[in-house]
Amino acid sequence: MARPIIDTRTMGRLAFVRLLYLQGVDQSRRPEPLSFTSVFTFHDTVEQFLILAAEHLHAPPLGRDGGFMDYWSALRPSRNFADGVELSGKIAMGRLNEVRRVFKHAGGLPGSEAVQDAVAAVAGFLEDNTPRVFAIEFDSIDMADVVPQEHARAQLKAAAAAELAGDRTEAMAQLAEAFAELFSARVGRGLGSGAYGFGRTVTRQPFLGISAMFSTIGSSVHQNRRRGVASIGEKLDKHIDQLTEAVEAMQRGMRIIAAGLEYARYNRFEALIPTVYRSGEHRHVQTVGGYAPSREEFEYCQQFVITVALRMAELDANSAAPSWRPRL
Repeated sequence: MARPIIDTRTMGRLAFVRLLYLQGVDQSRRPEPLSFTSVFTFHDTVEQFLILAAEHLHAPPLGRDGGFMDYWSALRPSRNFADGVELSGKIAMGRLNEVRRVFKHAGGLPGSEAVQDAVAAVAGFLEDNTPRVFAIEFDSIDMADVVPQEHARAQLKAAAAAELAGDRTEAMAQLAEAFAELFSARVGRGLGSGAYGFGRTVTRQPFLGISAMFSTIGSSVHQNRRRGVASIGEKLDKHIDQLTEAVEAMQRGMRIIAAGLEYARYNRFEALIPTVYRSGEHRHVQTVGGYAPSREEFEYCQQFVITVALRMAELDANSAAPSWRPRL
């Protein structure tokens, strides 16, 4: 039976469902008890899917007393609802619903086995039921549709296309460029002129020449003092280089934290992506030896860039000029 055509709004909400699911997967990998919160996220993911499925299929309303587990009956084909579907996973989702209920209302911690059961059960539910309801594969849902920035959305779509084509290095390079553009726009494109820039970008200068300058000065003093003057210059060069390295790292960290991002997540993202160089129209992607990111690592970076895009959009909204200042 043909399913209703998926419109833009529905696709955007499906993208949110997949994003929420991946957030749950990420939470489930955290150490206990932090991983336990994934139960709430997984339950919300399935509930959002069920609500959207009912709207998409124009199912009869659940009624005042309808709840999470009633969707399996409400969406089933009937005399008055010929376009219904037989959803799978009812028993597994019943377990998830009970774990969530005990956790939320009775304080019963889920435990690692319940978390891993939720990971597998929700993955199976979404992979099995997305084609039944929406006539598309769950993995084909493009999460870029939740990103408001047009260029970043295009780069995320290009990354997804490269991943689908089997070119994961290019997919990761697209994510690296998307992040760089999103973040540089907030800190003044590397000049630190934005509110979150914390001054001009600090970079190390390997050839300050202070030791050479001291050597020149030393050449005009007595022979037995010349070596000591040159040594002072070398130590000063080394000290300035170490200080600049520390300030560079702290400035980068401050920019990440001030933007509301988790530094640990950013640090992993930076470790996973390749380096992309651009010179005019030329583009070069540089990787380390043996570079071979996994599917999970690609999805991690994809989710991180989407999070950055949404966070940058929030910062834009909070950066509105005071009402008494004239608009340019």
